[in-house]
Amino acid sequence: METTINTMMDGMKNIDVEAAFESNFLLDENFKYVDIYGKTMNFGAFEKEVHKVFDNLEKVDFSFSAPDVRIVTRDVAIVTMPYKGKFYFPGSTLSFPECGSTLVLQKIDNKWKVIHFHESLQESEFVTTEL
Repeated sequence: METTINTMMDGMKNIDVEAAFESNFLLDENFKYVDIYGKTMNFGAFEKEVHKVFDNLEKVDFSFSAPDVRIVTRDVAIVTMPYKGKFYFPGSTLSFPECGSTLVLQKIDNKWKVIHFHESLQESEFVTTEL
C-alpha cells in the first residue's frame, strides 16, 4: 500500500496524472471522489477535473504530511494524507494551505487501488496571485 501512496505523491509532485491518479485509482463506476466543494464525482468526472488543472500547470510545490494508514481488513485501508501547496499556471499562481484528504483503498487482484477519495478545504483559503 505504501507504494500506491508514494507513487501518487510523486506523481502529483511531478505533474504526472498517470502516476498520480490513473494507475492507482479504480477505473470504473465504483470509484467516487468528493471535491473540496462537496461535489461527488465518478472516475470520468474526476479524471476531467484532474486534467483541467494538471494539464495547465507549469510547475507545482507540494508539501505532504506523513500519511496516516489504518488497516480496516486485510483488503481495505483508510489513508489520511494532508498536504499543502502551490500551483504555478502561466500568468498566475494558486496557493492553498493544508488540504485534508482521505483515501479508501481496496486490494484488487493483489494491488492496492484507491476506490474513494475525499478532499476538504475551505474555498476562502485559496489565494490566487496574478503575475
